[in-house]
Amino acid sequence: MKSILITGAHRSGSTWVGSMFNLSSRVKLINEPFHIENSKNLYALDFIDYWFYYLTEDDIQKYFKRLEHVYGITYTLSDLIINFNRINFMRGKLGAIKNFFFFKLYKDIVQIRPVVKDPLAFFSAERLFNILQPEMLILIRHPAAFVSSIKRMSEVEKEWGVNFMFDWIALKEFHPAISEKYKNEIIELKESVSWLSGGILLWRIFHETILYYKNKFANDWHFVKHEDLSRDPVSEFKTLFAAFSIPFTQKIEREIIINTGGGNPIEVTGKKLHHLKRNSKEAIFNWKNRLTDHEIQFIYDSTNDLSLNFYDNNEW
Repeated sequence: MKSILITGAHRSGSTWVGSMFNLSSRVKLINEPFHIENSKNLYALDFIDYWFYYLTEDDIQKYFKRLEHVYGITYTLSDLIINFNRINFMRGKLGAIKNFFFFKLYKDIVQIRPVVKDPLAFFSAERLFNILQPEMLILIRHPAAFVSSIKRMSEVEKEWGVNFMFDWIALKEFHPAISEKYKNEIIELKESVSWLSGGILLWRIFHETILYYKNKFANDWHFVKHEDLSRDPVSEFKTLFAAFSIPFTQKIEREIIINTGGGNPIEVTGKKLHHLKRNSKEAIFNWKNRLTDHEIQFIYDSTNDLSLNFYDNNEW
Protein backbone atom coordinates (compact mmCIF):
# COMPACT_ATOMS: atom_id res chain seq x y z
CA MET A 1 0.00 0.00 0.00
CA LYS A 2 1.13 3.55 -0.68
CA SER A 3 2.58 5.71 2.04
CA ILE A 4 0.92 9.00 3.01
CA LEU A 5 2.71 12.34 3.34
CA ILE A 6 1.15 14.94 5.66
CA THR A 7 2.75 18.34 5.13
CA GLY A 8 2.14 22.08 5.07
CA ALA A 9 3.66 25.09 6.76
CA HIS A 10 4.94 24.62 10.30
CA ARG A 11 2.26 25.59 12.86
CA SER A 12 -0.44 24.18 10.55
CA GLY A 13 -1.41 21.15 12.62
CA SER A 14 0.66 18.36 11.09
CA THR A 15 1.65 17.01 14.52
CA TRP A 16 -2.00 16.93 15.60
CA VAL A 17 -3.21 15.37 12.35
CA GLY A 18 -0.41 12.80 12.41
CA SER A 19 -1.27 11.83 15.98
CA MET A 20 -4.92 11.32 15.00
CA PHE A 21 -3.92 9.08 12.08
CA ASN A 22 -1.65 7.21 14.46
CA LEU A 23 -4.69 6.19 16.53
CA SER A 24 -5.23 3.51 13.89
CA SER A 25 -3.55 0.14 14.37
CA ARG A 26 -3.18 0.11 10.57
CA VAL A 27 -0.83 3.10 10.60
CA LYS A 28 2.89 3.42 11.25
CA LEU A 29 3.74 7.06 11.93
CA ILE A 30 7.09 8.29 10.58
CA ASN A 31 8.12 11.54 12.23
CA GLU A 32 9.79 14.32 10.22
CA PRO A 33 12.54 12.64 8.17
CA PHE A 34 13.51 16.08 6.78
CA HIS A 35 14.12 17.49 10.27
CA ILE A 36 17.83 18.40 10.39
CA GLU A 37 18.51 16.24 13.47
CA ASN A 38 16.17 13.36 12.60
CA SER A 39 17.48 13.15 9.04
CA LYS A 40 20.97 12.29 10.25
CA ASN A 41 20.37 10.53 13.56
CA LEU A 42 17.36 8.40 12.60
CA TYR A 43 16.98 8.21 8.84
CA ALA A 44 20.52 8.46 7.34
CA LEU A 45 19.47 11.26 5.01
CA ASP A 46 22.77 13.02 5.48
CA PHE A 47 22.30 15.51 2.65
CA ILE A 48 19.70 17.55 4.55
CA ASP A 49 21.58 20.54 5.95
CA TYR A 50 19.01 23.34 6.29
CA TRP A 51 15.39 23.73 7.37
CA PHE A 52 12.68 23.09 4.74
CA TYR A 53 15.15 21.42 2.43
CA TYR A 54 14.49 21.31 -1.31
CA LEU A 55 15.29 17.93 -2.82
CA THR A 56 17.67 18.21 -5.78
CA GLU A 57 18.08 15.91 -8.76
CA ASP A 58 21.50 14.94 -7.41
CA ASP A 59 19.93 13.97 -4.06
CA ILE A 60 17.39 11.80 -5.84
CA GLN A 61 20.07 9.96 -7.81
CA LYS A 62 22.21 9.33 -4.72
CA TYR A 63 19.54 8.67 -2.09
CA PHE A 64 16.52 7.30 -3.97
CA LYS A 65 16.81 3.85 -2.39
CA ARG A 66 17.15 5.35 1.08
CA LEU A 67 14.11 7.57 0.54
CA GLU A 68 12.14 4.49 -0.52
CA HIS A 69 13.04 2.89 2.79
CA VAL A 70 12.27 5.98 4.89
CA TYR A 71 8.82 6.18 3.27
CA GLY A 72 8.11 2.54 4.11
CA ILE A 73 8.27 1.26 0.54
CA THR A 74 11.28 -1.08 0.90
CA TYR A 75 13.44 -2.63 3.61
CA THR A 76 16.63 -4.09 2.15
CA LEU A 77 19.57 -5.73 3.84
CA SER A 78 21.51 -2.53 3.17
CA ASP A 79 18.82 -0.56 5.06
CA LEU A 80 19.07 -2.97 7.98
CA ILE A 81 22.85 -2.55 8.19
CA ILE A 82 22.54 1.25 8.12
CA ASN A 83 19.79 1.24 10.76
CA PHE A 84 21.62 -1.24 12.97
CA ASN A 85 24.81 0.82 12.93
CA ARG A 86 22.98 4.11 13.62
CA ILE A 87 21.06 2.85 16.65
CA ASN A 88 22.98 3.13 19.91
CA PHE A 89 20.90 0.89 22.19
CA MET A 90 20.34 -2.86 21.98
CA ARG A 91 16.55 -2.76 22.16
CA GLY A 92 16.51 -0.50 19.09
CA LYS A 93 18.93 -2.75 17.22
CA LEU A 94 16.71 -5.76 17.93
CA GLY A 95 13.70 -3.76 16.77
CA ALA A 96 15.45 -3.01 13.48
CA ILE A 97 16.11 -6.73 12.94
CA LYS A 98 12.49 -7.58 13.77
CA ASN A 99 11.17 -4.91 11.36
CA PHE A 100 13.43 -6.23 8.61
CA PHE A 101 12.17 -9.81 8.88
CA PHE A 102 8.51 -8.87 9.31
CA PHE A 103 8.48 -6.03 6.74
CA LYS A 104 6.63 -7.92 4.00
CA LEU A 105 4.10 -9.26 6.51
CA TYR A 106 3.31 -5.76 7.80
CA LYS A 107 3.24 -4.22 4.32
CA ASP A 108 1.50 -6.80 2.17
CA ILE A 109 -0.64 -8.91 4.49
CA VAL A 110 -1.47 -6.76 7.53
CA GLN A 111 -1.32 -3.74 5.17
CA ILE A 112 0.12 -1.21 7.61
CA ARG A 113 0.13 2.27 6.07
CA PRO A 114 3.31 4.32 6.54
CA VAL A 115 2.19 7.87 7.39
CA VAL A 116 4.98 10.43 7.11
CA LYS A 117 4.31 13.56 9.16
CA ASP A 118 6.75 16.13 7.84
CA PRO A 119 6.12 19.86 7.37
CA LEU A 120 9.84 20.18 6.66
CA ALA A 121 9.37 18.24 3.40
CA PHE A 122 6.88 20.85 2.19
CA PHE A 123 8.96 22.37 -0.61
CA SER A 124 10.07 18.91 -1.75
CA ALA A 125 6.49 17.59 -1.83
CA GLU A 126 6.15 17.64 -5.61
CA ARG A 127 9.42 15.80 -6.17
CA LEU A 128 8.66 13.26 -3.45
CA PHE A 129 5.28 12.67 -5.08
CA ASN A 130 6.87 12.18 -8.50
CA ILE A 131 9.50 9.67 -7.35
CA LEU A 132 7.78 7.84 -4.47
CA GLN A 133 4.07 8.30 -5.31
CA PRO A 134 2.80 8.78 -1.74
CA GLU A 135 -0.77 9.91 -1.22
CA MET A 136 -0.65 13.57 -0.26
CA LEU A 137 -2.37 15.60 2.45
CA ILE A 138 -1.63 19.35 2.46
CA LEU A 139 -2.67 21.40 5.49
CA ILE A 140 -3.80 25.02 5.19
CA ARG A 141 -3.85 27.55 8.05
CA HIS A 142 -5.54 30.93 8.48
CA PRO A 143 -2.92 33.73 8.23
CA ALA A 144 -3.83 35.28 11.57
CA ALA A 145 -3.75 31.88 13.29
CA PHE A 146 -0.36 31.09 11.75
CA VAL A 147 1.17 34.45 12.69
CA SER A 148 -0.30 34.36 16.20
CA SER A 149 1.29 30.94 16.73
CA ILE A 150 4.65 32.40 15.68
CA LYS A 151 4.02 35.26 18.13
CA ARG A 152 3.33 32.83 20.99
CA MET A 153 6.53 30.90 20.38
CA SER A 154 8.62 34.07 19.86
CA GLU A 155 7.81 35.01 23.45
CA VAL A 156 9.72 31.86 24.43
CA GLU A 157 12.54 32.19 21.88
CA LYS A 158 13.18 35.34 19.86
CA GLU A 159 12.68 34.94 16.11
CA TRP A 160 11.43 31.36 16.61
CA GLY A 161 9.95 29.92 13.44
CA VAL A 162 11.13 32.72 11.13
CA ASN A 163 14.92 32.95 11.34
CA PHE A 164 15.54 29.80 9.26
CA MET A 165 14.53 31.64 6.07
CA PHE A 166 17.76 33.64 6.24
CA ASP A 167 19.60 30.39 5.42
CA TRP A 168 17.64 30.17 2.16
CA ILE A 169 19.13 33.33 0.67
CA ALA A 170 22.65 31.96 1.19
CA LEU A 171 21.93 28.84 -0.90
CA LYS A 172 23.76 28.44 -4.18
CA GLU A 173 21.21 26.01 -5.57
CA PHE A 174 17.61 26.78 -6.52
CA HIS A 175 14.96 26.74 -3.80
CA PRO A 176 11.28 27.28 -4.72
CA ALA A 177 10.68 29.54 -1.70
CA ILE A 178 13.08 32.12 -3.08
CA SER A 179 11.73 33.76 -6.17
CA GLU A 180 13.40 37.10 -6.81
CA LYS A 181 10.39 38.75 -5.24
CA TYR A 182 10.67 36.94 -1.93
CA LYS A 183 14.46 36.84 -1.89
CA ASN A 184 14.58 40.62 -1.80
CA GLU A 185 11.96 40.75 0.95
CA ILE A 186 13.90 38.21 3.05
CA ILE A 187 17.10 40.24 2.61
CA GLU A 188 15.30 43.41 3.71
CA LEU A 189 13.81 41.63 6.75
CA LYS A 190 17.13 40.26 7.91
CA GLU A 191 18.13 43.56 9.47
CA SER A 192 14.98 44.01 11.51
CA VAL A 193 12.94 40.82 11.52
CA SER A 194 10.02 40.43 13.90
CA TRP A 195 7.48 37.70 14.53
CA LEU A 196 4.90 39.88 12.74
CA SER A 197 6.79 40.75 9.56
CA GLY A 198 8.51 37.37 9.40
CA GLY A 199 5.31 35.46 10.08
CA ILE A 200 3.41 37.30 7.37
CA LEU A 201 6.14 36.74 4.78
CA LEU A 202 6.40 33.05 5.62
CA TRP A 203 2.63 32.59 5.46
CA ARG A 204 2.68 34.13 1.97
CA ILE A 205 5.61 31.99 0.80
CA PHE A 206 4.04 28.75 2.04
CA HIS A 207 0.51 29.47 0.89
CA GLU A 208 1.53 30.74 -2.52
CA THR A 209 3.20 27.36 -2.91
CA ILE A 210 0.05 25.62 -1.63
CA LEU A 211 -1.95 27.50 -4.26
CA TYR A 212 0.49 26.25 -6.91
CA TYR A 213 0.09 22.69 -5.60
CA LYS A 214 -3.68 23.05 -5.52
CA ASN A 215 -3.88 24.32 -9.09
CA LYS A 216 -1.63 21.55 -10.36
CA PHE A 217 -2.71 18.59 -8.22
CA ALA A 218 -6.34 19.34 -7.32
CA ASN A 219 -7.45 15.92 -8.58
CA ASP A 220 -4.59 13.93 -7.06
CA TRP A 221 -3.80 15.49 -3.67
CA HIS A 222 -5.96 16.17 -0.63
CA PHE A 223 -6.12 19.71 0.78
CA VAL A 224 -7.72 20.53 4.12
CA LYS A 225 -7.97 23.62 6.28
CA HIS A 226 -6.90 23.32 9.90
CA GLU A 227 -10.05 25.20 10.89
CA ASP A 228 -12.36 22.67 9.20
CA LEU A 229 -10.71 19.81 11.08
CA SER A 230 -10.97 21.75 14.33
CA ARG A 231 -14.61 22.72 13.87
CA ASP A 232 -15.91 19.16 13.44
CA PRO A 233 -13.01 16.77 14.08
CA VAL A 234 -14.97 13.51 14.17
CA SER A 235 -16.73 14.10 10.87
CA GLU A 236 -13.67 15.59 9.13
CA PHE A 237 -11.25 12.88 10.26
CA LYS A 238 -13.78 10.22 9.32
CA THR A 239 -13.83 11.72 5.82
CA LEU A 240 -10.02 11.84 5.69
CA PHE A 241 -9.65 8.25 6.87
CA ALA A 242 -12.08 7.14 4.16
CA ALA A 243 -10.17 9.12 1.52
CA PHE A 244 -6.99 7.24 2.48
CA SER A 245 -8.72 3.86 2.92
CA ILE A 246 -7.95 3.64 6.64
CA PRO A 247 -10.70 2.02 8.75
CA PHE A 248 -12.39 4.50 11.09
CA THR A 249 -13.39 2.55 14.20
CA GLN A 250 -15.48 3.46 17.23
CA LYS A 251 -12.29 3.39 19.31
CA ILE A 252 -10.69 5.98 17.04
CA GLU A 253 -13.82 8.13 17.23
CA ARG A 254 -13.78 7.99 21.04
CA GLU A 255 -10.08 8.95 21.14
CA ILE A 256 -10.66 11.89 18.80
CA ILE A 257 -13.48 13.12 21.05
CA ILE A 258 -11.22 12.76 24.11
CA ASN A 259 -8.43 14.70 22.40
CA THR A 260 -10.56 17.51 20.91
CA GLY A 261 -13.63 17.81 23.16
CA GLY A 262 -14.95 20.61 25.33
CA GLY A 263 -13.25 19.41 28.50
CA ASN A 264 -9.80 20.23 27.12
CA PRO A 265 -7.98 23.57 27.41
CA ILE A 266 -8.52 26.14 24.68
CA GLU A 267 -5.12 27.81 24.85
CA VAL A 268 -1.62 26.36 25.14
CA THR A 269 0.11 27.44 28.33
CA GLY A 270 3.78 27.81 29.14
CA LYS A 271 6.61 27.01 26.73
CA LYS A 272 5.06 23.96 25.07
CA LEU A 273 5.53 23.75 21.33
CA HIS A 274 2.51 21.45 21.04
CA HIS A 275 -0.46 20.62 23.22
CA LEU A 276 -2.39 17.90 21.43
CA LYS A 277 -5.37 17.73 23.80
CA ARG A 278 -7.31 20.89 22.97
CA ASN A 279 -10.87 22.10 22.76
CA SER A 280 -10.39 22.27 19.02
CA LYS A 281 -13.58 24.13 18.12
CA GLU A 282 -13.03 26.92 20.63
CA ALA A 283 -9.31 27.11 19.83
CA ILE A 284 -9.96 28.10 16.20
CA PHE A 285 -10.07 31.78 17.09
CA ASN A 286 -7.31 31.87 19.69
CA TRP A 287 -5.61 34.39 17.43
CA LYS A 288 -8.24 37.00 18.33
CA ASN A 289 -6.99 36.91 21.92
CA ARG A 290 -3.28 36.66 21.09
CA LEU A 291 -3.24 39.55 18.61
CA THR A 292 -4.22 43.19 18.99
CA ASP A 293 -6.80 44.75 16.66
CA HIS A 294 -3.99 46.66 14.96
CA GLU A 295 -1.97 43.46 14.39
CA ILE A 296 -5.00 41.64 12.98
CA GLN A 297 -5.70 44.49 10.56
CA PHE A 298 -2.05 44.57 9.49
CA ILE A 299 -2.04 40.80 8.84
CA TYR A 300 -5.31 41.10 6.91
CA ASP A 301 -4.02 43.96 4.74
CA SER A 302 -0.75 42.09 4.10
CA THR A 303 -2.28 38.73 3.14
CA ASN A 304 -5.82 39.25 1.91
CA ASP A 305 -5.00 39.19 -1.81
CA LEU A 306 -3.67 35.65 -1.34
CA SER A 307 -5.75 34.44 1.59
CA LEU A 308 -8.99 34.98 -0.36
CA ASN A 309 -8.05 31.81 -2.24
CA PHE A 310 -8.58 29.93 1.03
CA TYR A 311 -10.61 32.11 3.42
CA ASP A 312 -13.60 34.42 2.97
CA ASN A 313 -13.62 37.83 4.64
CA ASN A 314 -16.22 36.56 7.12
CA GLU A 315 -13.56 34.22 8.51
CA TRP A 316 -11.66 37.20 9.96
